[in-house]
Amino acid sequence: MIRLIKNIYSHLLKNSEDSEPYMVSVGYILMVFYPGFYFFNSILATPSGYENLGLRLIIGLFGATLVLKKYWPAKLKKFLPIYWHFILVFTLPFFFSFMLLNNQHSTVWHVNGLVGLVLLTFFVDFIAYTILVLLGAGAALILYCSLNKEFFLAHNLIGVIGSYTAPIIYFLIFSNKRTKIESEKLAIVKFSKEELEKIVSEQTKELQHALAVKTRILNNISHEVKTPLHGVWGIVRILADKWQTFTDNERLENVKKVAKNTERLVSYINNILDLSKFSSGKMVFEFKTINIIPLIEEIIDECKDLYVGNKDIEIKLYANTSDTIYIKADQDRLMQVLRNLFANAIRYMEKGKIVAEIKQLSDNIIEVSIADEGIGVPENELKKIFEPFYQSTKTANKAGGTGLGLAICKEIVEAHQGKIWAENNKNKGAKFYCTLPIDSAIQVIPNISVETPVVSQSVNAKPKTILLIDDEEATHDLFKLLIKTYDNCEIVNAYGGKEGLEVLKEKGKEIDIVFLDLMMPDVYGLDVLKEIRTSHQLNVPVILQSGANIEELEKAQTMGISGCLSKPYSQHSILNIIKSL
Repeated sequence: MIRLIKNIYSHLLKNSEDSEPYMVSVGYILMVFYPGFYFFNSILATPSGYENLGLRLIIGLFGATLVLKKYWPAKLKKFLPIYWHFILVFTLPFFFSFMLLNNQHSTVWHVNGLVGLVLLTFFVDFIAYTILVLLGAGAALILYCSLNKEFFLAHNLIGVIGSYTAPIIYFLIFSNKRTKIESEKLAIVKFSKEELEKIVSEQTKELQHALAVKTRILNNISHEVKTPLHGVWGIVRILADKWQTFTDNERLENVKKVAKNTERLVSYINNILDLSKFSSGKMVFEFKTINIIPLIEEIIDECKDLYVGNKDIEIKLYANTSDTIYIKADQDRLMQVLRNLFANAIRYMEKGKIVAEIKQLSDNIIEVSIADEGIGVPENELKKIFEPFYQSTKTANKAGGTGLGLAICKEIVEAHQGKIWAENNKNKGAKFYCTLPIDSAIQVIPNISVETPVVSQSVNAKPKTILLIDDEEATHDLFKLLIKTYDNCEIVNAYGGKEGLEVLKEKGKEIDIVFLDLMMPDVYGLDVLKEIRTSHQLNVPVILQSGANIEELEKAQTMGISGCLSKPYSQHSILNIIKSL
């Protein structure tokens, strides 16, 4: 019995929670309409059966308590569910049943009785409805009998009450469906909320991961830039301040260290630029027939000198073919791939053996593999390590780097119509594989840069006049140093586009070669080139020396340049061009 009462109470409590948003509105209706209809009908309509002003005023008072429920003391608010159902019983089934019994022959109250019972369906479910109707109608019958000594029912009242059944059942079903629809909506909203929270949570994790990756990348970039820069800056400052305290050999060794750190910094910057070119599809390759075996031998010798140092590492090369395997490739880019793979193998091991092997898999494909005995790569990261900026969890905090090398290797190999991948050795370390076509029909894209053999200098050659147009004073100083060993030329310096055009206007016929920068603040390099070709009508060879993109270089080609040097350029490159022209 106690459990039944608890279940009924919890059921009523649920109904009151669902109805709470409407309680104040119901309160206003009770205050206005119940007493209001009495005075309206008594004064204007004057029908019979609109007595019981006292009951109406009591109902109006109940309505006022609902309107003011937010001002209830906290102790009383816990009784709100019971009070709400009491008001529903009193104002709907009790009042309308009592009035119907008092006006059994009134058609108006036949209709009003149905209205009162139907209105209740909007606030409670079937179980609560049954309980409240029985309570309200029973109380109305008891009160009616107590006030009337002779109890009777009109002959048509039972039929009227019976006719209530169909619409009441309909409205109960409607109310039940409405409740289910609202519950489903709430479930959908809850589900959507949970899904939304899940999506937000996942996106938050992704953003946090991206932020962590970004932070790691920035830290690595800072390390890769600051470390060689620190070596250059520190050594140069000490040499500048204490030059006389060093011997010639010490000066030479320190300058070599500056050069080594500078090359490291330039290599890193070139990696970033290369990745950008690959991403935008603007990387240019120069495919030509090369012998890959001596190329690998050259890279091995280079890596032994630069990276092995005091490490106890042995590097071996094995080939199951003849000493010559000719493939079509961009030699510089292929060397970049091999250099990176060997350097990584050396970087992540202190001692052991690195084995490079060349196999001819078919008439058209060779396979180059490089196996080390280092720390290896986690199985789930063997593919990820070829993604830009990704570093293996085993190497991320051990030897610097930014995760660019392997990503660039992948782009270069795929541009050669080959494949590159990694596996772990059975014992320890990792093994990198690279396949390349031997002689497939690769579309050759001509390189814009000039690469010509060194031409021997004639003893009696006429001195050449070189015009260098560049707004950076450091470039002029470096240019002078680069051609210092080549005595058979004179340099004319122009610090900007306007000054360069003025020099050409005055002594254009005396100029043999023009080295032209593109990015200058006063006059853009291509505009200077246009003036040289149109206004001055000079056929002097013009060499672009810039870090410009492919579109600009292609545009310059159509305007008649003789070649291009990409900054930073070496002494070998610049002397080759001067001697050939």
